[in-house]
Amino acid sequence: MRKIITAVIVLVIIIVGVMFLRGEPAVAPSGEAVAPDSSEIAGDSGTMAAATITYTNNGYAPSALRVAKGATVTFKNESGRQMWPASAIHPTHTVYDGTSLSEHCPNINNAAFDACEGIASGASWPFTFAKAGTWRYHNHLQTSHAGTIEVAE
Repeated sequence: MRKIITAVIVLVIIIVGVMFLRGEPAVAPSGEAVAPDSSEIAGDSGTMAAATITYTNNGYAPSALRVAKGATVTFKNESGRQMWPASAIHPTHTVYDGTSLSEHCPNINNAAFDACEGIASGASWPFTFAKAGTWRYHNHLQTSHAGTIEVAE
């Protein structure tokens, strides 16, 4: 009986660990959809040339966004603490550019989808998406706060 209980506990720990490492996006409690700024692209594609994602104490809003390749997304910190936007997966941030946190920070040429440091409350961090694809991201300092940005050609 003791072996069964131990096996169940180990299984639960493994499942939780896998879910944590996968960096699945969390849905921001606000329930907001795409929030474009003033430079929306004309047409039916639903993509934008620029957008702002706001970070609050409840997470990122919107948590899902669709932009055009070459678009700049500004992560604005309106929370009471620092945020650190970074590409999935936590903690390595390797998915967007294939380099790890230790390889691309400091992010001098802004090629990695990683702020590489905490962004203070009231400040913002812009990132221009040069690659098409669906990119998950998270707050490196609060990993349950996450989202997805789809970059269209």
